[in-house]
Amino acid sequence: MKVGGTSTKEEQTNTELIREAVECAAVYVEAGMDSDYYQEARRHLEAEEAARVTILFLYLSTFPKAERERISRNVYIFLRYAGAMHRELFQQFLSRDYADSTRPLLRKRLAQSLRTMRRRAGRPHPGEGARIMRAAIALGLSVDEMVEAYDRYREYMFRIYPQMHQAVAC
Repeated sequence: MKVGGTSTKEEQTNTELIREAVECAAVYVEAGMDSDYYQEARRHLEAEEAARVTILFLYLSTFPKAERERISRNVYIFLRYAGAMHRELFQQFLSRDYADSTRPLLRKRLAQSLRTMRRRAGRPHPGEGARIMRAAIALGLSVDEMVEAYDRYREYMFRIYPQMHQAVAC
């Protein structure tokens, strides 16, 4: 509620959460669209699958190599990280305490951010960025989605990716 033209502490907190969520999503979308990994995955997987494995690849890339290898080999370790990511980054948007009026604002800000990125990158159509944005949001909101993406990521990294690079090396 506004009193005398000023926002309440709750509104300020929600606005800050939205700003942070949009910035985080924008980093993933820009990194995903510009990555060689995504471009290569896009050539060998359906578009939605390429977006999902790219987001997971970017997330796993934030860990040191030894930890990434542990996560890639052990689904239980992955589940621990996936649950933590889900709780830390997205739980506030699922909370009953989170104002219903704030969710539309989050969607609006995400859409504005995506349009800005497209203009900056000279991309006239939303396809790739929107696909990656949807993948990032879906993975962040559902641990089940993360597990499905993890399965597809492992299949891609351990079956498809090595075959592509072996064929090139021959």
